[in-house]
Amino acid sequence: MIFNNEVLFIHLGKTGGMSVASYLCQVLAPPVISVSPFFNDKTKPEGFEILVKGKRHGNFIHAKETLLKYGMKLEDFKLIFIVVRNPEDLEFSYYKHLKKPSVIKRKSKSKNGKKALFFAEKSFNDFALSPITHFDGELKDYFEIEGEKLANFKVIKFENLVEEVVTAIKPFSIKPEVEFPHKNKSKDESEKEELLPNSIENLKQKFSYFYEKGFY
Repeated sequence: MIFNNEVLFIHLGKTGGMSVASYLCQVLAPPVISVSPFFNDKTKPEGFEILVKGKRHGNFIHAKETLLKYGMKLEDFKLIFIVVRNPEDLEFSYYKHLKKPSVIKRKSKSKNGKKALFFAEKSFNDFALSPITHFDGELKDYFEIEGEKLANFKVIKFENLVEEVVTAIKPFSIKPEVEFPHKNKSKDESEKEELLPNSIENLKQKFSYFYEKGFY
């Protein structure tokens, strides 16, 4: 989660959020609050951000709680946005992410992490059939608060990430010359096996909100 006095970014995992976060920290007017559980004494800011420990992938419920500490409300922002991604591509990105040595080391320390790693050792089809997700709670809580969509909320598609984010942030940018970064960019996905019908159906259940709202 990233925010300043005008813009709030809700970070749904595996949707290019690290690139978005880096961009926002460099172009939004300070103070910019960057929330993540992974900061330490050696972490260096990329721009104007103040590093705060918390949930990187927090939903609207978490965002509301965090903002209270700063005397802010969701309705105060001129723009709140989130990035969505084709569920199959998002799932595969998370599947590959769980195979990284650094992620395995970190995930091995928790019960839920071990469960995710267990399924990541299997085929992509089996992983897609699993109950594992890369978001907290219910998916709808990343898009609605108490069942309502906020008027200042915008959904951006990963497939048009750079163009849509830069355009949306332009009215609030103080450094328009900054180029959009590409962090953790996915490598060749040619190894991704074709999903079987039952795996596809399970993905549709995991990401039913995306389909209900017509994102995909």
